[in-house]
Amino acid sequence: MTAIAEEAETESLIQRLYEGEQALTPDLVEQFRARREAVVPALRRLLYDGALYDTEGPGGGWVPIHAVRLLGELRAEEAVDDLMDVLAESQQEEIIRQITLEALKQIGLAALPAALDFLRWSQRTGLQGEVAGLIGLIGKEDERAYPALKTFYEQTNWDGARTLAVSALTLLGDQRAIPLLRFALNERDLQPSDVATLATALGELGVNIEREPALKRAMRRIPLHSPEQLEPRLMEDDEGQAHRIRQDAQGRLLCPHCGQPLVEEGGSLVHASPTPVRTQKVGRNDPCPCGSGKKYKHCCWKKDQEKG
Repeated sequence: MTAIAEEAETESLIQRLYEGEQALTPDLVEQFRARREAVVPALRRLLYDGALYDTEGPGGGWVPIHAVRLLGELRAEEAVDDLMDVLAESQQEEIIRQITLEALKQIGLAALPAALDFLRWSQRTGLQGEVAGLIGLIGKEDERAYPALKTFYEQTNWDGARTLAVSALTLLGDQRAIPLLRFALNERDLQPSDVATLATALGELGVNIEREPALKRAMRRIPLHSPEQLEPRLMEDDEGQAHRIRQDAQGRLLCPHCGQPLVEEGGSLVHASPTPVRTQKVGRNDPCPCGSGKKYKHCCWKKDQEKG
């Protein structure tokens, strides 16, 4: 086959990806697999075409998703940095975020160095937590994985990504995590859901949790008020960022922004007592008067608007 004919056949395969959600059939995957050397560079280039991510654009936004899936199926180690770029630009609700993580998992150990770098330098805690989970899956045989996950665990807190860090350590299955998790059971501000997370992790690492003294002490110190407390609850701010709802010693839910008690009302969580009437106009970018430390627009502004 001449170079021109080969290029034309590669382009023909790439064009098939523009056919929408159902374009990537098993048969098409095999065709790409048969021409791996030629198609991988073309697939990598697709990831940097911003117009293809637009649902109103060519292919309805599915072209980069198909490209990422194919790079995973082809175990394209040369595309790891490109996939990490896609991941770094993704938003939490986007399907491509999970597809990219899956592709990196398929590539396996070759993706570990880039994942470790991402975990070290990224400022997006939630995404760091997901990459930590990836490291836990692909780094089982690599000595670099445990120190990196341990450091990430120590840098997080229970209001942030520590649950994801615990999950990553559990996935890695390294017994060195057991003393770390045992020690965490002594923390004074643990919530019931935190205790449940640690107990599950220790159990999966081989600890007999029914006889674990640290767990028994934690359960005496942090009694369960209801079974639902084992599951963490979240509240979103105006930017769609989820923050974990804490509980006080009486089991009452507390607003993650201002610390006021919350109650169930009409299927939603609302403040148990009205927010004090404001005696002066507060700008959207001013500090919130509730004392949360957040900007007004990111805290109580929406609630105040709803009250009129």
